[in-house]
Amino acid sequence: MRRRFDPDYFEDLLRQVTREADPWPDPEPTPRRSAADLWEIASQRRRKRGLIGRCRSRLAGLLLAQPRRHRILTRTLVISFTVVLAVAIGTSLAVRSRISPPHTYGAPGTLKLQFPDDAPPARARLHQLADAANNAADTIPTGTYTHVRTQTWSADPTSTDGSSTVTAVEENLFWAADHSGVRTTLALPPEPAGQTTAGYVEQPPPSIGDLQRFVYGPHELTVIVDRPSNQPEILAGQMHAENPARTPQALVRTAADLYRFHALTPRQRAAVLQVLADTDGLVDRGQVTDRAGRPGVAISVDGSESGVQVRDILIFDPVTGALLSHEQLLLTRPTLAEALTPSVAAYVLYLTNSRVDTLPGL
Repeated sequence: MRRRFDPDYFEDLLRQVTREADPWPDPEPTPRRSAADLWEIASQRRRKRGLIGRCRSRLAGLLLAQPRRHRILTRTLVISFTVVLAVAIGTSLAVRSRISPPHTYGAPGTLKLQFPDDAPPARARLHQLADAANNAADTIPTGTYTHVRTQTWSADPTSTDGSSTVTAVEENLFWAADHSGVRTTLALPPEPAGQTTAGYVEQPPPSIGDLQRFVYGPHELTVIVDRPSNQPEILAGQMHAENPARTPQALVRTAADLYRFHALTPRQRAAVLQVLADTDGLVDRGQVTDRAGRPGVAISVDGSESGVQVRDILIFDPVTGALLSHEQLLLTRPTLAEALTPSVAAYVLYLTNSRVDTLPGL
């Protein structure tokens, strides 16, 4: 008779497996027992071993209560499943052991907002800011070159390279109508973790880092919206053309990018604010003091990037309607990052937006 049809063969095989599975075997040889007896002995030893032992005993009881023919197939399936599960667990542990551990990074502290949680829609606040911009007393900027000075902090929280992933830079950009100009960058020291004020709001001394200078010939410098319109309907089309995503978050970021290149007139500032007021999904975060110590009002919008929730915050001057700063917060934790949420991912301080007649003597 072939072994696969021999019930005694399977009974003996199960007996051997049961002995191997019992971690507390009898120290002395015992008379030959049936598989049911062996299971009962092993079960008695495990009843005092907690939940796992009790579950195993019940499983054994169910198996032995079946007819002999069914027990053979069921036991074979249970043994096969156990082997497959053990291999899967071992493989998973081996893969996890090769993954780099999560990494923390020293992000600045988050700003104290008037409405950090339940915030109202931003439309009414943006209309107020647009009116303030239209009524602003500042003069229309004149001069051959547009001058924009910013300070930027950014970091990659998922990197395993520590503080080297943090970038803090002071940038001065001078550009003319023919898209020629000069850009200088100065590396700044990283800020202490949790700090809510920028380290160098005033002009930092060149000795703190390497000053780099880049010169652009005519038509070599690319800017965001060459000539921003002061009519909201036209400006909205210009801004959407810069970022085809057409999401509220994309529009907010384009508005921030306008201030990286332009010294906007009061009417242009009002047009930007009106475009934002006509955008759904923006909320009013209320009064706040930015990292340069300037009072402002905050507008925010949430979005998703590669599965990570990110909040963009624009802080405006309540008197002139000018943009003071732009921040990005991580609302959910990226893979391999141990940062608490919300956590600052980047910010930009707009310190100068004007026009001058000469380039700096560098």
